[in-house]
Amino acid sequence: MALKKLWLPVLVFLISFAATYPGVSILIDETHYLRQAAAFANGQIMVEEFHPVTQQVTYSLPSEYPPGTSFVAGIFMLFGGWGLAFWMPALSLAAAIFFTALLLRVCKLNPHYALILLIFPPALVMARVVSSDVVSAGVVALGWFLFWKGSHQKEKTRVYLWFAAGFVAGASILFRESNALLFAPLFAGAMLRMNVSWTFLLYGGLLGVSLRLMMAQLIFGDPFFARDPHYGFSLSAIADNSFVYLTALTVFVPGGLFFGLLYKGERRTEVVTTIVVFTLFYLAYDFSGESSGFLKSLVLGPRFYIPLLPVLAFATAHTVPRVLNWLIQTDFVRKLLLQVSVVAISFGVAFGNVIFNHWVSVQREIQEAIIQHVPQNAAVVYNKKSTMKFMSELQGYPSTIHYEFLSDGHIEEIQNLNIFIVFVQRRDSEYWMQSAENENSFIERVQVETILDKTFLDNYRLRIYKTGEENS
Repeated sequence: MALKKLWLPVLVFLISFAATYPGVSILIDETHYLRQAAAFANGQIMVEEFHPVTQQVTYSLPSEYPPGTSFVAGIFMLFGGWGLAFWMPALSLAAAIFFTALLLRVCKLNPHYALILLIFPPALVMARVVSSDVVSAGVVALGWFLFWKGSHQKEKTRVYLWFAAGFVAGASILFRESNALLFAPLFAGAMLRMNVSWTFLLYGGLLGVSLRLMMAQLIFGDPFFARDPHYGFSLSAIADNSFVYLTALTVFVPGGLFFGLLYKGERRTEVVTTIVVFTLFYLAYDFSGESSGFLKSLVLGPRFYIPLLPVLAFATAHTVPRVLNWLIQTDFVRKLLLQVSVVAISFGVAFGNVIFNHWVSVQREIQEAIIQHVPQNAAVVYNKKSTMKFMSELQGYPSTIHYEFLSDGHIEEIQNLNIFIVFVQRRDSEYWMQSAENENSFIERVQVETILDKTFLDNYRLRIYKTGEENS
């Protein structure tokens, strides 16, 4: 099957991405990845920080996330600084589509179903964010391609392909631990079916896992280190998440979950089990993104399913033609429908990048305003959760502290020091409005000079103050 039409939407995506290049961190989690990546690019594990009041120097880990994402982003930084790292998720999405298309072609399915990854709105958004979501999808797509390619080969070739598939599966937890769930049913099925060469899946998997263990030991001092997610799993979370998550998996991916469960192809038990287990895993995860507002929660929650997209594309490519061939029996109409879909997706991804850039432009304006009014290397007090993405050593602000970490003695002391207080306040949820009230109460305790008080898009308010003897 020709792949020429497949690459039109991908090319449009990459060109429109370049034209609307993010260049600024929009999430605090993204900042953690970027800071760790910058440390890796500089040959370091820790970052140097200065207490803005005492000027005490400390060294800390910039991130507790699995290091794979930052390691890959760090490679980009070697060639163009931290601003180049935003190409990583975009190219990861293109790679995920490429490997998914190869997977489908190996299984004699229409590779154009790989474009499912481009029509999932959270994937388009997160392709502009340095995080583990999209790069995990690329790793999963590669691993599934190697597995299915190997399953259709003779034993001698299968050994190498399945060893590689096992290695990719094991190493996938370098990016996110739950990625293992997308391989476990396939590998367990190969073992239970006693498929020839199944042991090489195990050998490769152990080698991949050992890579994660070694890096965890090197970075965190514990081979079994795992970040505390601060969220648990519960039955109540299933009820809370069901509407948004299941809507995302059936509307954002048209019929995706439904078609996935109707898969009747080779290794049906393993494929359907993968979809069910991974879907339930995050349904029960007690995170919804509601603190960021309703619209953002439509991305921040369903983004967990981005690594599942290659699997849904695989199952959908098998199921939909059965339905489509029954509904539309004319070959000309089916080909026309494919061409129209490819063109529509191309326009859609370009429009999506323009829309997302409009929101990112607000973050960019805030970043520029901070740089304009706060000199680099200044001592800064801020709200870490909302402001760190704009002010860290990446932007030239290594001396920062969260305002709630200041003791009463420190608060008294900053009256006589040149300290900048910077708060980026939001109004898109109750959480952020309460946070703003707490920050305002803090300001009332300190004698300050107002440097800037500016509102952006009605939802963001940048407040910059300065302390010092002249304000006493």
